[in-house]
Formats: sequence, C-alpha cells, structure tokens
Amino acid sequence: MKFLLSLLLATTSFNLSAKIIQSHPIEELFVIKKGFDTNDNIELTFLSLLPNACFKPYKLNIKRNKNVFKLNFTIREKNLSGCNNNLIEPSFPVKYSQTFSLGELVAGQYKIEYKNKNKMITKTFSVAQANSVSIDDQLYAPVSNAFIPELIEPTDSAQIILTGIFQHNCLLLDEESIQVVRQNNVFIVLPIARRMKSTKCYQQLRSLESIIDLGSVTKEGHYLIHIRSQSGLSVNKVFQVKRDKFDPRGL
Repeated sequence: MKFLLSLLLATTSFNLSAKIIQSHPIEELFVIKKGFDTNDNIELTFLSLLPNACFKPYKLNIKRNKNVFKLNFTIREKNLSGCNNNLIEPSFPVKYSQTFSLGELVAGQYKIEYKNKNKMITKTFSVAQANSVSIDDQLYAPVSNAFIPELIEPTDSAQIILTGIFQHNCLLLDEESIQVVRQNNVFIVLPIARRMKSTKCYQQLRSLESIIDLGSVTKEGHYLIHIRSQSGLSVNKVFQVKRDKFDPRGL
C-alpha cells in the first residue's frame, strides 16, 4: 500500500512538473554576424515575451552539432496563489531578454537555429582568426552600464549614455576614436581608451560617462546595443522603436 502511494505521489509530482515547464518561442535573436575572433567570448542576446506575470524563465538549452547550435528556451509557471486562482490578468505579456555565451570558438562559419512559434529560424555568424594572443585587439574603456529608453519613437539621432569607473589616473576615454558599427538591428559600440604617456600611473577612481549618438533609427522593431568593455567583457541593451499611437483620451 505504501509503495503504491509513493508511486502515485511521484507520478503526480512528475505530471505537475510537466505542466509548468514548457518550451517558449524566442521572439528575436540578436547576432553579430562579423566582428568576433578566436580570442573573444562569443555572446548572443535573445528576446522573448513571457505569457504573463505568472511565468518566469527556466532554462536556455543549447545543443551543438559541429558548427550548428540549436536553442530551446523553456519557462516555468510560478507557484503563486494569484496564478493558481487565475487572479492575474492573462493577457499582459512580460518582456524578457537574456545574453548568453557560446565561449571561445575556432575560426569558421556558424549557424544558430531556434523556433519562433511554428517556424524554424536560422541565423549565421563568423569567427575570424585573432591577430594576437591578448584578450582584446584594442584597449577598451571600462564601461559597466549603458542607458537608453526601452521604447523610443523613430528618430534621426538615437543616443545612449555610457557609464563606468576608471581605476587609474592615466587612462581616459578617447571620445574622437569611439566607433559605432551597425549590422542590421545590432549596434556595436567600441569605446576606445587611451593611456596618457606623460602621466605617471597610480590607482585613482574616476568617473566614466559619455553620450554616444547611434545615428538614425527610423524603422520600427527591436534593436540591440552591444558595447565592448575591458578584459573581454561587454554590456548589452535591448530597446524597441515604435511610432507612438497612444491616445491619452482612450480613443
């Protein structure tokens, strides 16, 4: 009798888990098609819309077969009384984005496959052979955060604020050498740092702040800003461009 009861409880627990963990579509995958090399930590960012506040991200499964990576994003239902009693409005989706790493890859062409609803989407990127054994080909500024409104109207001058902290007195952000490279819906920002040769270096905390013009962003849709930082790190921000059709009168 005890064995049957234990088996019943285990089966019930498995069924409940099966109900609350489920695959969920990826709305957009942001891929840097060119720019990575063999000493880079290859990063990608995806965007998804959770059904409502009763769900949370569970896991991003990555399966690799040679130069092809297959993604499967799963979500899990929260164990909240408001969700169990259907007290939370089900029609309000929640936007979610995540940056993940594929690690260092050898030079070559790669594919990423994922499902968007019933369609299989394929995106490609390349990895070039590094010119040196150092982590970065250039000295990047220590950017740790970036700010841009998550929803903006189409504009001819989208701007982003970069912030961070310099640990030494002899480094500065070379404003004139900052590069912005656009690849479709991805903006790659390269904030170059410069060492002042005439200044003796010592440890000193100094604020880093800069406003960068990304240029024209007039097409509606989702975009990624990928900012390189020191020691192979990066900052990634997703924003959306949409023409404002909201009428405050509710009409």
